[in-house]
Amino acid sequence: MALTAPRLVPAGTWLMRRGIPSVMLSRALLSAAFGAGIAYVPLLVVTEYHQTLLVAGGLVAVGSLGWATGAWWQGHTRTTVSRDRFVLAGGALLMTGNAGIGGITLLHLPWPTLALPMVLLGLAMGVGTTTTSLLALGMVTEGEHGEASSAIQLADVLGGVLGIAAATAAFSTWHVEGGDRLLFALLFLAIGALSSLVLVAAQRIRT
Repeated sequence: MALTAPRLVPAGTWLMRRGIPSVMLSRALLSAAFGAGIAYVPLLVVTEYHQTLLVAGGLVAVGSLGWATGAWWQGHTRTTVSRDRFVLAGGALLMTGNAGIGGITLLHLPWPTLALPMVLLGLAMGVGTTTTSLLALGMVTEGEHGEASSAIQLADVLGGVLGIAAATAAFSTWHVEGGDRLLFALLFLAIGALSSLVLVAAQRIRT
């Protein structure tokens, strides 16, 4: 992956160069932080809060409603603010949502309180990822739309895979049967820290 992935996205993506490389990196980071977090929400709800899979699935569904709302809002709102501000907002929402889940878990607050950060995670993706697609296509010529579309899809998938893989490696390394509350909390707080990199990349989109 280290040898081939850089060849399939715009040059400078992994170095956070200004312009479209930072669009691609923002998309990868959004997918990584969201994928890593959402993959462990059902396990958290079932093992630490002793709720059913139906409850866990319901919380994930709440997040998907947030995603739909965010995508609709960014597509219908009329503003003079640059589109890269939407990516910045997505990163902030993602950071807050993951950190919120970490804090709720650490304090062992009632499971319904997880609904709010789940909505924030969904809003983050609806606002952020949809905007990165629009930015990528808008920053290249019409003849380069296919290449840009392929690159944004690769960044999306690669980010998600790496995020989930890293979270899984961490969880499997420090997992203790029946005693993972602190691990879950630290995992989500770490993912929240990863989300903060979106804030940096988003500010390098404008050339």
